[in-house]
Amino acid sequence: MLGAKKKIAQRDARRLVRVLQEVGGPSGQALAKGWLVADTLGSWADYAVGLGMHGPEPDVRVQELVDYYVSRGRVPRIQVPEGADPNWVHSLSSAGFRFYDREKVLMRPLREPLGMRSNRISFTRVDPKNSEHLEQWVQAQCHGFNPHETPSQGAIAIARRVACSPRAVCLLVFWEGALAASGGVEFYEQSSVLFGGATLPEFRKQGLQGALINRRLDMALERGAAYALIGSEPGGGTERNARRAGFELNHQVFGYKR
Repeated sequence: MLGAKKKIAQRDARRLVRVLQEVGGPSGQALAKGWLVADTLGSWADYAVGLGMHGPEPDVRVQELVDYYVSRGRVPRIQVPEGADPNWVHSLSSAGFRFYDREKVLMRPLREPLGMRSNRISFTRVDPKNSEHLEQWVQAQCHGFNPHETPSQGAIAIARRVACSPRAVCLLVFWEGALAASGGVEFYEQSSVLFGGATLPEFRKQGLQGALINRRLDMALERGAAYALIGSEPGGGTERNARRAGFELNHQVFGYKR
């Protein structure tokens, strides 16, 4: 892994620890320089992060990780970024952890504003003190990602906590005045991270995600970020939209569970 890419991956691993500390709910617990969290069922915050990025970890850490999740009736899961200490990955494998998921993290330098592309699209910044904004954010996030499911209390709760994060700006996207999509941008050190881009089914294929990406890149540039990151499942719609916007692969994050 090249030096510049590795530094970005390491910074993003530190950011993920902070994210789960801030929005992952009260169950969180430190383990060395990492963080373990098992939020309310239905929340996406149900895994460990930040271990193995600072050199080898003793095998006892694996058992502590397992005990934390098993004691809460959960499957032990951990995200391990590319560039982590290989001995840590070996320790996980020896303890019965197996690879189950992969996320691509794409990067784009920030140099010049992109601007709006359609006057049919408008954006509203979520005010965490505005109850209507919060309800619209929860609706757009939950139904944008899982349109055929009734949102769980865990999903609703973490969506609300994300909207209240002091390091994030969350946006509601309107198509000709109707709520159509949502997404946010988070700031950490010199970086910005685009997250939560979701479009309601009836408004898909209207260019909303491309416009949302551009809007957030402009916001990040205004805040002085040097680059932006965005995560996607391999070959997913987010990756396709990101590559059209000039993003390129920086590193990958691997999910392991036992």
